[in-house]
Order: sequence, then C-alpha cells, then structure tokens
Amino acid sequence: MSHSALRYAGFWARVQATMIDSLLFALILMSTAFLVYGKQGFLHLVMQGHAGWSGFFLNWVIPAALTLVFWSTLQATPGKMMFKMKIVDAQTGCVPSFSQLLIRYLGYIVATIPLGLGLLWVGFDSRKQGWHDKLAKTVVVQPQHPSAIFEENIFDPPLNQPPSLSEFDNKNTQRKRMPNI
Repeated sequence: MSHSALRYAGFWARVQATMIDSLLFALILMSTAFLVYGKQGFLHLVMQGHAGWSGFFLNWVIPAALTLVFWSTLQATPGKMMFKMKIVDAQTGCVPSFSQLLIRYLGYIVATIPLGLGLLWVGFDSRKQGWHDKLAKTVVVQPQHPSAIFEENIFDPPLNQPPSLSEFDNKNTQRKRMPNI
C-alpha cells in the first residue's frame, strides 16, 4: 500500500477506538478481579476503591502489559483494529521499536497531566499526533478506503532499506504470506 493510500487516523476515530479498548480492558480487569478476590472481595474492592499492591497490579500493570503486547505484536489495540488503524514509525512507516512503544505508553502520562491537552492535540496537529506520538516518533494511520489491506511497510520504502525476505525466496521455497490487517 503506498503512502497516498493512507491517511492519518483522526481525533474522533481514535476516541471511538479508545472507548472500545476501555470497555474491553474493563471487562478483562473486572473478570480478573472477580476471579482473584471472589464475589465478596470484588464487591468490597468496588465499594472501597483500593486494594493495595494487588489493586496497583490490576489497575496499572495489567493494562500497561496488555496495551504493550497488542502494540508490539499487532501494531494496534482491538479498538484501533476495528477501524483498521496501525501505529507506525513516523519516519519510515515500519513497525515501531519496543522502546518507541514504551515511550508512547509513558507519554500518555505526560499528555494527560495538563488537563488532557496532549491527547486533544491530535485534533489540531497536521499529522494527527498527540504528545505521546510526538515523544515516541510514531503516527497512527489507516487506509483511505475501508477495504484496503496493510502491507508490511506502509510507506514507500526508503532507499537505504534492505530488501525484504520475500525477495530472496526462490520458486521452490516460496511461502505464501498472509496480508496484515
């Protein structure tokens, strides 16, 4: 898919994706809390709103781990996948490094401190980057047409990029590659 077939994912589409992710993660975390604490412990947790280290683990560590796993394996969370969005390196269009994704996640904290201004920035930026994207040097893109499918490298490859493995395959050892969605 060439660069012209892509667009930066807009503010409202990203808000919708975040809402879907929030609901999904809430279901996962509430189910986990119910399994860990049982019915009475879960109700106490909901009523009191804290649970020490286990609460910290459920409220901060698990969501961070889930998000980073989705980002590093699929370049998107389930909400972003529903809108065919992908997080990519802002310069190359390739899969971002794990350090970029970690910076992006921690950048959410920076972006929310001044009353969420860093998140609202997506609505005003020409590349639709929030502060977390700018810190991590990432962008969120989606196809211009909903039926389009992503390729490995979504921008036109830079001149110094090494050839892909598929160029080295010969006819006898060629593998059928499934397109990324």
